[in-house]
Amino acid sequence: MVKAVFSLLIFSLVFPACKHQAADDDEMTSHDIAGFKGGAVANVKVTHVQQQMIGDTLKLFGTTRYLKKANVQSPISGYVKSLNVNVGDAASVGSELMTLQTKEAAAYSHVTDSFQSKGLIHVKSFYDYVVTEIHAQPGEYVQEGSALITMVDPSSIVVQVNVPFEMNSFIQMGNSGLVRFADGTAVTATVWKKLPEVDPSAQTQQCLLKMNSSKSIPKDLNVSVSFVKTTLRKAMVLPKSAVLSNETQTEFWVMKLMNDSTAVKVNVQMGLQNAGMIEILSPSFQPDDKIIIEGNYGLSDTAKVKVR
Repeated sequence: MVKAVFSLLIFSLVFPACKHQAADDDEMTSHDIAGFKGGAVANVKVTHVQQQMIGDTLKLFGTTRYLKKANVQSPISGYVKSLNVNVGDAASVGSELMTLQTKEAAAYSHVTDSFQSKGLIHVKSFYDYVVTEIHAQPGEYVQEGSALITMVDPSSIVVQVNVPFEMNSFIQMGNSGLVRFADGTAVTATVWKKLPEVDPSAQTQQCLLKMNSSKSIPKDLNVSVSFVKTTLRKAMVLPKSAVLSNETQTEFWVMKLMNDSTAVKVNVQMGLQNAGMIEILSPSFQPDDKIIIEGNYGLSDTAKVKVR
């Protein structure tokens, strides 16, 4: 009798505890399921559509080079007696660049000064060019016909651009472009020559542009060149980060806020693009529409979001 009462007491104490634990388990499970169904809330940043001028440009890269270059050659075999110019000097027509001494005059250096003077050859410039290289120094022996000095015409500087052939229609003779240098400065340039050949592997055509600038520009300088493909027009634009696409880039869309916490997928048709903005042709968004520009990647339609 006592044993039965004791067992009943133990059961009455344990059963409520189990029931309470089960209730807690049910409540936790319901909470977890509710959180799972609701999904994670994405932190996003939004913007509004803007009306601004936009145009389409073709950006290429080029290198500066001189078209007119001349090598001053030695008229004799002999020794360099003196050098009258340095690299970077501008020589005029008739100015003396270098003095050479014949082998015979050098061999009889002990004879009279009159004989010595007859053995000297004064090498003069035939151009109003700038000295870029000196190939022989005083005391060196040079062969007849060897290069002594290299000179270039600074006014013959051009930009060489390799244009993909499919873009050939935008680079016509006389077209103007904008040449930008690494220091941030820019000058206008005009398409001057188009070489009648295409690189067989890259399928690019070489074009030469003349720059409208009087400043001294060195050769072998890497520059960017921009050509206008479409003239500027006022359009509805969004930052490029707002527009998403599928893997094949056949479908484009943005994520638009329907309210403070729900984002929906809206398919868009794009127009012109520049470095940071994309023209939206359709649909027509309202100025107060909120479009996600950060945190939009991977969001599904009707995703839960929180604007930061």
